[in-house]
Amino acid sequence: MLEKVQKQTFAYFWDFAHPVSGLARERSNTTFGYGDEVITTGGSGFGIMAIVVGAERKWVTREEATDRMLKMVNFLLKADHYHGIFPHWLNGETGKTIPFSRKDDGGDLVESSFLFQGLLTARQYFNRDTPKENELRNRINWLWNGAEWNWHTRGAWIFCTGIGAPITAGA
Repeated sequence: MLEKVQKQTFAYFWDFAHPVSGLARERSNTTFGYGDEVITTGGSGFGIMAIVVGAERKWVTREEATDRMLKMVNFLLKADHYHGIFPHWLNGETGKTIPFSRKDDGGDLVESSFLFQGLLTARQYFNRDTPKENELRNRINWLWNGAEWNWHTRGAWIFCTGIGAPITAGA
């Protein structure tokens, strides 16, 4: 039973991935009328983890998994980002930001952190000395090194028991 659930979870991310980007589609697309082009960056991080599991369990070949990962990473390298941080939603065909809310300015630290957790896991897993796996690791490193986490947290406030204090360098 557990194997079946795991395999079905993998299949969701593998089979239902956006055909152009390879990234995970927003699961509420039809419920809320978003359209089939909406992909979720955080959900794609979970999908990347599922691909690693799928390759390890031989549900797909390692080469198929590497090819899918390269498709995803190459798309992300061209997609909209804000100081290296990705928006909550992207158009899976064009890579353009789809606003999450009326006040959304694009970069989403939480969703990007889920995405990068998946990417960093893939970087560690695809560790063979082959041209494709070397290229994948290099491209993940480009994305990771381009993420300016500090830019997005400068001047931020932390609220504790109703009293706010600014985050300062080194804090």
